[in-house]
Amino acid sequence: MAVLTDDDIIAGIPSISVVDSGSLEELVKNGVNDAVKTICQRTFIKTTFTRERYTVRPARQRGGIVIQFADKIRLRNYPVIEGVSDPFVLEVESSIDAQGETDGVSVVDRTSFLVERDLGIVSLRSVTISSDQLFSSGSFPSTRGVILMTYNAGYIAADMPGDLVMAAVHLYGRIWDNFKNQRQMEAGSQTDFGTKELVRAQIAPEELMVFKRYRRLIAA
Repeated sequence: MAVLTDDDIIAGIPSISVVDSGSLEELVKNGVNDAVKTICQRTFIKTTFTRERYTVRPARQRGGIVIQFADKIRLRNYPVIEGVSDPFVLEVESSIDAQGETDGVSVVDRTSFLVERDLGIVSLRSVTISSDQLFSSGSFPSTRGVILMTYNAGYIAADMPGDLVMAAVHLYGRIWDNFKNQRQMEAGSQTDFGTKELVRAQIAPEELMVFKRYRRLIAA
């Protein structure tokens, strides 16, 4: 599932009653979805991200010695979907052995950290000190400073932001109307008609404003 679905097109464009596989209608739909994904720098479909790696950098140093690590991590993907069938797993890589390999990972208890699901921010609930000192003073460092996250993020169809879908439908409708009015499409150029580059060239300022509202915040 992407931002713009067949049902959105059929509901929003009166002249379209079906979107067949390989049709011009589908080519334009794919071009719109590709353009939105590129502008927003993120995928909107619900996806499972397995052991996504984050390097925790020191937040404060004194004389070159780390005295405090960052206590929050911004995920690369959000909103986070969490439930019984969609667990959130946080692991910390252990130290490096003599051969340069990690000697395992430690799973952090779910009650020890909070997840701001809408923004994809993970933070410790409180000061947590484990037996091997992976956590201390409410911060995230391991001896390597590497955190592994396994989680689900994105939207299901019913939760896709309405203003985002509407902007995509308006963009699609204008492209489709331009094509129908100009009647300049040749069979051999249909593949190019739905490319994200041509689609982006036709995005109106108000649509771009909506798309940018959902641009991915860069993970720290």
